[in-house]
Amino acid sequence: CSIGEGIDQIYGMIDASFANHGNGKSQSGMALMLGSTLIMAKSTKQKIVSKDSTEAELVALSDMMRHVDKANQFMIAQGMVMQTPILGQDNQSTISLVTLGGGIWRNKYMKVRQESVRERILSNDFIVKYYPTELMIADILTKPLTGNVFREMRDMLIGKVVLPCA
Repeated sequence: CSIGEGIDQIYGMIDASFANHGNGKSQSGMALMLGSTLIMAKSTKQKIVSKDSTEAELVALSDMMRHVDKANQFMIAQGMVMQTPILGQDNQSTISLVTLGGGIWRNKYMKVRQESVRERILSNDFIVKYYPTELMIADILTKPLTGNVFREMRDMLIGKVVLPCA
């Protein structure tokens, strides 16, 4: 099995790099795929400071999810019958927060982010799926990679190497 066996599914591979800016803010990145084809790449500094990598991943997931939704809605408007979009994540703690709930939050804003993503997953608008770090192609958009790791991620991102299912 590999990502993109057809063009009837949107994948949002979403990642964050925790506190890599001088002001303590994290970096969000997303590779938006239609099947195995990259249709959008986005990398941006997060607008809020998160206290750990799980929070940073949650901020990235909640901010980038709208792009996945818009791409899926666009394909449906073109007459395509689409499968449920997949949100790819490499942080299992974040996946637990948005699928199982729970957590202790330092402010209500993080709880709102968690619940907004969780609501969309529970209503089957999205599927969140774990992808190990070596398959998380959004890493190339959030942190400096070098050598073979960079080349492998680049090749997966541009479709030169088919990204296997996690």
